[in-house]
Amino acid sequence: MKVEHVLECVSRYFSQNELLHLAAEISSYHRIQGTEDLEKAAKFIADVLSGEEMPVEVLEYSYSESHGSYQPVAGWWVRDSELWLVKPYRKPLHSFRDSRTAVVAHSPGGTVEETEVVFVGRGEDEEDYGNVDGKAVLAYGSPYTVYKVASKLGASAVLLYRRNAPDTAVPYLGLFLTPEEAAEARTLAFSVSLRTASLIKELIRKGRRPAVSGYVDAGYRQEARIPVVTTAIGTSSTELHIYAHICHPGATVNDNVSGTVTVIETALALWRAYRKKYLATPDKHTIRFLFFPEYSGSMAYLEERGANNVVFSVNLDMVGEKQEVTGSTLLFIRPPPSLYHKYEALFYTMLRRTLSRTTTFAGLLNTISYRFDTSPYQIGSDHDAYIHWGIPSIMINQWPDRYYHTDMDTIDKFDPYTAKLVGVAVGAAAYIASRREYSGYIDVIDVFYKQLYIGEELMRTPYEHVKERSQFLRDVLEGKMRGSIQQGTCRYVGPKGPISRRTLIRLLGKEYRKYRELVEEDKVMDYVVRGLIPLFGSRENFTVQSLAKRLLLELGLRVDEKKFEKSLDLLKAAKLVVCGDEPPELRK
Repeated sequence: MKVEHVLECVSRYFSQNELLHLAAEISSYHRIQGTEDLEKAAKFIADVLSGEEMPVEVLEYSYSESHGSYQPVAGWWVRDSELWLVKPYRKPLHSFRDSRTAVVAHSPGGTVEETEVVFVGRGEDEEDYGNVDGKAVLAYGSPYTVYKVASKLGASAVLLYRRNAPDTAVPYLGLFLTPEEAAEARTLAFSVSLRTASLIKELIRKGRRPAVSGYVDAGYRQEARIPVVTTAIGTSSTELHIYAHICHPGATVNDNVSGTVTVIETALALWRAYRKKYLATPDKHTIRFLFFPEYSGSMAYLEERGANNVVFSVNLDMVGEKQEVTGSTLLFIRPPPSLYHKYEALFYTMLRRTLSRTTTFAGLLNTISYRFDTSPYQIGSDHDAYIHWGIPSIMINQWPDRYYHTDMDTIDKFDPYTAKLVGVAVGAAAYIASRREYSGYIDVIDVFYKQLYIGEELMRTPYEHVKERSQFLRDVLEGKMRGSIQQGTCRYVGPKGPISRRTLIRLLGKEYRKYRELVEEDKVMDYVVRGLIPLFGSRENFTVQSLAKRLLLELGLRVDEKKFEKSLDLLKAAKLVVCGDEPPELRK
């Protein structure tokens, strides 16, 4: 079958109408990590797939255990909340009925009555606070850090907001407490809009001493399960993985109901075409589809099943947006070049073909109809787990999104047509990769894609490093690298996977402030410390200089070595990095 016919076949059985229906159904579940609604959403997905007689497996892992770098999270439930301004006048502020994001994830339940609100700014350090015992604090800092400090100082509630959110949007914020932390939690945690925060701050400025009343009907579950739903087409021993994370607040869609339903419909389209014998049985790789909560599920699955039989993978995270509304660009995010696989060229080519919906002025060829670009490796979703397990993985993602992680990420901003284009491209590419008959076609694409890859990367590279990086990219993409470009006596010894900020807060204690100041001065360091040192520093020993060179050659990233040295000292203090003769110690 010609490539064009594969695309047509997948498109024929990919239902845009069904996609919308699935998005509405799945977004009705409040799919926070550790909740029963997350488990119900997973069951719904399994039922949809098994309803068309796809072979479905539902796996469960415990939230009470660490999985790679993902730390335990308390099981949680929430039913309702209200928050009212009651002094100097009465005004409803937010409720769970109107905004599923109005309760900060993993807040305990309880009530507050006519509680004075004080503004503590960032609220991450004790010196930000005065006497807040029995009061509510308004803050914009890291939810977990604010919560820990405010609780320690006796605050009865925290009101958290995000300074970069739309004015009326209620942001999605989370504490993600461990079971031990949840057992001690008493302070209520509300999420409020920027407009609400501005109102309260103005009342405080005028000396009117605002007070709030409210309640959170929520609590903790004894044992919560991490659900992983998987189905596959083919029986080959090696696999291609297509996956999406299924978690996040109810009534929100682009992150990541859009990716979830696109993977569901892609699986169904290929299955329908296969069952009707329009597509042949994969004879090279099995195509496996997976649905799991972000990080917890991907880490647990790879930890148990291993990575040896997975040759390539694709992460769909926020893929169906109305770009003119959200302000986003569709991004094809590559893994580091040392994890290059020729299937990357295939998926890029198929995606570019499906996105090319309009013609040039002379009508000679089709051109891309969307904002579309490629990107070097970025952390922030489940492709991180695959990459840390040594599996080449691309992510297809729309970014930025002005409604990201707010209650305004609603279905009216979802574009099922764009999602279908992405799904058809991914489905067609997966099928072509799974069949031996297309090996020659893939090899041809690979040759020309590598030239495009190198050209794009060199345009992002500082001029003085173009020649050196050009040679590195040519060697690594052709598999000609010999020896190591890292050297030294330091090694990352933490658990596999990127480091969360909560982990650093827990390990560093008051020293975390130094890290926060470091990354505020240079945001690149957050990416380096939490994502790249665990990735490259766990494979080979390194020094600051040799790892800085690695990041330049792999990603075109220039790192300030003095700041790098400071970050390394913090990781050593957290016992995540050891150097010289220090005994290695794994941090669980």
